[in-house]
Amino acid sequence: MIYTCLQCNRRLRIRPENKKHGHTFRCPHCKTQQWLIINWFSKRLSLEDPIKSESSGSSEVYGEKIYKKVIQKKSGSQSGDNKKEIVEENILKVITQKLHNSKSLEQLNEITDEFEKYNIPYPYYVAANWCMGRGYKLEALPFYKKSITFGLNMPNRNWNSMMTDSIGGSISNVFFYYNFTYYESASNNLSLIGYFNLTNAIEQFKGKAFESYKHRADLLSINNRYINQFPNEVTFLQLPQVLTASDYFNAALAYGDCGYGEDMKRCIRYAISEHEWLEEITVSGKDADEYQLEEINEIGKKRHERIYESLSNDFLSNKFSVSTNELDNLFESFSVKN
Repeated sequence: MIYTCLQCNRRLRIRPENKKHGHTFRCPHCKTQQWLIINWFSKRLSLEDPIKSESSGSSEVYGEKIYKKVIQKKSGSQSGDNKKEIVEENILKVITQKLHNSKSLEQLNEITDEFEKYNIPYPYYVAANWCMGRGYKLEALPFYKKSITFGLNMPNRNWNSMMTDSIGGSISNVFFYYNFTYYESASNNLSLIGYFNLTNAIEQFKGKAFESYKHRADLLSINNRYINQFPNEVTFLQLPQVLTASDYFNAALAYGDCGYGEDMKRCIRYAISEHEWLEEITVSGKDADEYQLEEINEIGKKRHERIYESLSNDFLSNKFSVSTNELDNLFESFSVKN
């Protein structure tokens, strides 16, 4: 197959591997890494390639397709003794439709009050995303906060259910879209709570956990200021770009599987950007630019597994808990990013 490099415009002969979505390749002339999409699109993507969202960027964050994504995640989940469902699928559908059809903040609050009886984080997570998608970023904070309260301590009934995605997604979004000045241990612990809840969601829903993968990458990318506060046995966390490149890559594959082309392209660009940032930094004995993106992905997945193995006992025994008072102090310090 003959293609033109998006950076230097030279003609290249590419022999793509037999992969469902495509593969990465590096131009031998200008060294720009690019993504060849075989089954979904007729164009290549590179770090310089402009990517436009079909929904002005809102769908990747604000959950406009959230119910469809929830159902796809459920259908792709694995059965097992540890998996449980707290609420039935039809109830989630009603919650999502009612909240998305809200015409005002007043109505949104009334609807979330209506679903308080289910004692789950999901309605508050959806309500927060409703606010974010309409520019009510400050108004979203109480909903995110309420969603997060369901996961502050272990054990809790939401663990090993799809609700971990709501808890972890809420934590990821507040760190990613807001500034804060409360730098006590609570902020680090809350990051860990978000990380473990998103990891739990990924373990349950496997290749359908596109939002969980993206939220975990967002959480690590914005919170790398805390990386050195992780326990010493997880020293490779000092290079979070390997982890975030892997998560953005897997988010892209999952989005592609579920038919979200624009989200797939966006996350591929994020993954390539993280990989390119590493350049000649040594990763597992080689310069990072000697690896294809798929290889960085495999390294990142193994490192995520080691993090979980190293810290899961402490997490499950409530070592990283956050008190309601600490959460109040943290949220009082939040302000909207410009």
